[in-house]
Amino acid sequence: MTVRETPRPVIAKQTRRVRVRLGECDQARAREGAAIRAGRRNQKARAEHVRKRPPGFELDSVGAEIAVANILGLEWVELGRPDAEGDLEGGIQVRQSRRPTGRLIVHDYDPDDFLCVLVTGTFPVYDVRGWLPADVAKQVGRWTDPQPGRFAYFVDQHKLRPLGELYHLIARGCAV
Repeated sequence: MTVRETPRPVIAKQTRRVRVRLGECDQARAREGAAIRAGRRNQKARAEHVRKRPPGFELDSVGAEIAVANILGLEWVELGRPDAEGDLEGGIQVRQSRRPTGRLIVHDYDPDDFLCVLVTGTFPVYDVRGWLPADVAKQVGRWTDPQPGRFAYFVDQHKLRPLGELYHLIARGCAV
């Protein structure tokens, strides 16, 4: 498997996994976006007395969002994007796990029309594993509570749709 550098690659419809290495410009954007997001989350954590996220968490998740945006040919914008719209335009929600065997996590409060994409890996190299609409993930996922008070649907990677399908839907203008 080769490591892909931006710009947008051409992806076969049945492609299940795409490895992405962020270029220098995207790495800088990710660092800046992660710093902004970490500052916001830390303010919220102090105000609401909730647990802070571990160091590097924001950088990994922002990098994953940029990787998916690059693959799908979408624009990634850190500022001014309401949570109700998803991480990327068209209601695309990117979920990142550091574990290669990580599962797609979808919460009960996630809008059913979101398209959820699973990315594994850490900054700056990611494997985009696949996707599912949130309503489907809620049907096929296992409802569990690995962290007390944080129930969610967990979907194994083999149940995800190939990334190539989402790529081709967007290319035809059927999604987003």
